[in-house]
Parts: sequence; C-alpha cells; structure tokens
Amino acid sequence: MTTVDSIGAVIALLVLKGAQQSDFLGCGEREIAQIRVAQAVAVLPPVYEEFLKVMGRGAGKFQAGTDISIRIRSN
Repeated sequence: MTTVDSIGAVIALLVLKGAQQSDFLGCGEREIAQIRVAQAVAVLPPVYEEFLKVMGRGAGKFQAGTDISIRIRSN
C-alpha cells in the first residue's frame, strides 16, 4: 500500500463512520515547510506529510477534542 492509498483508506473509513470529507482542512506546502523548520528536520515521514495535506488543520468532528491539529504562528 502506498502512502496516498493508506491516507485514502483512512478517509474512506472516516466517511463510512459519518465524517464529512468536506470538513477536512489540510495544511499547505508553506505550513508543512514551517513544521519541518519548527521540528528541525529536513523530511517528515511521508504518511504524516500526507495526513497534514489532507486534514492537518482540521477534520470536522473527527478531531474534536484532540491535539492532532496544528497551529502555526505567522511572523
């Protein structure tokens, strides 16, 4: 299974469980680059980067009450 397929499988499962894909809010490339800088790494794990692209900033009720979304301060 490729990274994209595994994220796709997670999305499909969430939708089956009642999540609204339209509620997913991903991070942009600039935000992901800022995460790399903040974590002092050149590369993030591919599956984590794909997660960030799809729902790193929110996933509706799926992430409600959790700490897996991120906030990046603008300079």
